[in-house]
Amino acid sequence: MGESVVVKIAQYLDHDEHPILQFIEEHLPGTAAPRPLGLVTINSTSFMFMTRIPGVTLETKWPSLSVEAKTHIQNSLNEILLPLRQLELPPSSPFGSPVGQHLCKDIRRAKRQSTSLIYSEDQFNDFILHSPSSKAAPSYKDWLRSMMRCDHRIVFTHADLHPRNIMVVETPDGGVELTGIIDWEVSGFYPEYWEHLKALNTRSIRDTNDWWDYLP
Repeated sequence: MGESVVVKIAQYLDHDEHPILQFIEEHLPGTAAPRPLGLVTINSTSFMFMTRIPGVTLETKWPSLSVEAKTHIQNSLNEILLPLRQLELPPSSPFGSPVGQHLCKDIRRAKRQSTSLIYSEDQFNDFILHSPSSKAAPSYKDWLRSMMRCDHRIVFTHADLHPRNIMVVETPDGGVELTGIIDWEVSGFYPEYWEHLKALNTRSIRDTNDWWDYLP
């Protein structure tokens, strides 16, 4: 498609991503995200056209970066994410995706989606704790539920902030400049802690990566 356009091809693609990018373009202009150009679905295969974010993923460059370069990326992410934190959920609107069915999504371990609209953090907490396959005792769930707050700000959230979704280009001095963030399909309006929690989603007890020390 040339150097300025890319096509995301997938079976059973989450169709929310294209209108979410349209939402970002309208409500958060200037955000370093792809610009949506069109969506075509043929049977179960979807083709999403969007502008190309130049560079390579931060994941490929992170191990070789200096402390100064990593701090620069942290500061750049702060600048991109701050406007998102300032966009709060409009009154009487449902949590989660701002488009489509307006449902909440959680992709930790496996992708889960709320079965109905969620209008309060109390309902959102119930969604987080509910799992048909859970083996936890009801009293254990009640204990966890008792520690969950219901007074967070509800703000726009990328919800999958990871070096593989952050694009950078190399600079002459061996550092990198952030060019954009990709993969917005699970973004939406969530409690203000959700971005940080989801960013830590892939960390394991044997992980020696210091990316986690530079989260914005």
